[in-house]
Order: sequence, then C-alpha cells, then structure tokens
Amino acid sequence: MDWPSLEENRRVYQFLQTLAGGMKVLEAVSQDPEAKRMLKIKVGYTGCAVVSPDVQVQYANSGPGMVHNLFDSAAYDASNFAAMLDRGLERFAREEEILKNPALNAEERVRLLSGARAQLKKAVEREGAQLPPPKGFTDAHAQELGTLGGFMPPKSEKK
Repeated sequence: MDWPSLEENRRVYQFLQTLAGGMKVLEAVSQDPEAKRMLKIKVGYTGCAVVSPDVQVQYANSGPGMVHNLFDSAAYDASNFAAMLDRGLERFAREEEILKNPALNAEERVRLLSGARAQLKKAVEREGAQLPPPKGFTDAHAQELGTLGGFMPPKSEKK
C-alpha cells in the first residue's frame, strides 16, 4: 500500500521488525538464561495519527508510545489525545477552506496549500518527535512497566 502520510511510521516499524528477527536468532543460540529471557521481549511500535481520507496527509500525531513515555505521551493521556484529534480536525478544516475558497484562483490555491502543508509537516514532526525517558527512569522501571504491559517476560526469581 502507498500511504505517504504514514511513511515514517512504516520505516520505524520495519526497523523494529528487523531488530526483532535478530533477537529471535540470538535467543535461539544463547545459552545464558537471563539473555534468553531478555531476548523474548516483544518488539512493537505504538503511536496514533490523524490522516486525510485518502491517507496522503498526516494532520496530527500522538507522539511516541514507548514504555518510558507512559506519563508524558498523548498516546496514553485521554485529554491530550482528544486535543491531538482536535488539532488534526482544525488543520484539515484549514486545508478545506483553502481548497473551497471561491476567491482564489488555481495558482493562489496551490501556493497557499503548499505553504500550509509545509507548516503542517513541521508541526506533525514536532508532535511525533521521540521523547527522552524521564529523569531517573531505569532499566528496572522499564522491566516493571513492560511486564505489567505484557510485552516483556517476567524476571525469574533466583533461588
């Protein structure tokens, strides 16, 4: 499928799937039980986008949904998620105004739409930018949240 509005999402997902394939190979050949456990991590990609009906333009992005972003990403916060949806709708409506404005000729319409899309692209890139882990966030915190989320195997108790 050709969905230009989600091209960046596709590239990230493909990279993660390649990484997951390598992890499966390492898990199969590893003799270390802790390494085998860590290599069972499920690799995925979480994020939400508001796109045009033809899936050619992205109007808003929730930002990353990595486990360490649980407390600051719109992907996990209902009010911020709703605000992201509202921004997407407002941006779509702005484009519709340009496209349907009878006072504009074709050349003006293309120029205004091009400028609006350039600004839109920058805004969506900022929204979707990777967020750093919070200060003090550790691998142990990631392990705990990942286990609770079901995409990381529980750490085995040492006897």
